[in-house]
Amino acid sequence: MPISGLVLTLVSEPNGRSSALAALHADPRITVGEQAGDRLALVTETPSLTESRDLAVALSEIEGVALLEVVTIDFSDVEEVGA
Repeated sequence: MPISGLVLTLVSEPNGRSSALAALHADPRITVGEQAGDRLALVTETPSLTESRDLAVALSEIEGVALLEVVTIDFSDVEEVGA
C-alpha cells in the first residue's frame, strides 16, 4: 500500500482555501496534518501506485490548491513494482 507524504500550498483567498480543506477532509485516503500559514501537510494511503499517482494529480487540481510538493513515497510493500 503506497503511503505518500505531501505538502500543499493553499491559496490565500478564503473561499478557495475552505473549498480545498473540505475536499481534503472528505477523502478517506487522506490524513490532513498540521497547517503552517498557507502550507498544509498530508499523508495519503492508496491500494496501488496507479491510484497514488492519480490521487496526487487530483489533489493538485483541487480548487484552492496552489502547489503540491511530494516529500516522500513508501511503496516497499507493493508487488507491482518491477513487474
